[in-house]
Amino acid sequence: MLKIPRLLRALLLVTLVLSTTALAIEEATGRPRVGLVLGGGGARGAAHIGVLELLEELRVPVNCVVGTSVGALVAGADASGLSPAKMRTELAEADWGDMFIDNPQFSDIAFRNKQIQRRYIPGSETRVYAEGISRFAIDRFGAEGQYPD
Repeated sequence: MLKIPRLLRALLLVTLVLSTTALAIEEATGRPRVGLVLGGGGARGAAHIGVLELLEELRVPVNCVVGTSVGALVAGADASGLSPAKMRTELAEADWGDMFIDNPQFSDIAFRNKQIQRRYIPGSETRVYAEGISRFAIDRFGAEGQYPD
């Protein structure tokens, strides 16, 4: 006889109970449950909001909204009760230039990372490479490569 571990039996029992409960709820309400899956990709964020607006306009009840990346942000906003119209307004008011800056201000960096940045300055910033001083540094700061006073 095949022995099934206790935990696996408990999980199977819970899954069976939940699935039959979901079927009973669907039969009691007389309508199917609707789940919406929103994908990732920054440009799709506005499209996701448009889909939510259309579903709201058509009065399609959505039971569950999930997503990945920007889809998760829109799904979270929807789950928190933010209307699609308010999402669109917030999207229009966002400072997109500030959102895509990868380098935070030095004052916002953790102390340990500040130490590392001070210790390891890349050669591209100092214009000094393994081959020597770059031609740009020599042209800009004189033949000796020294900084002006």
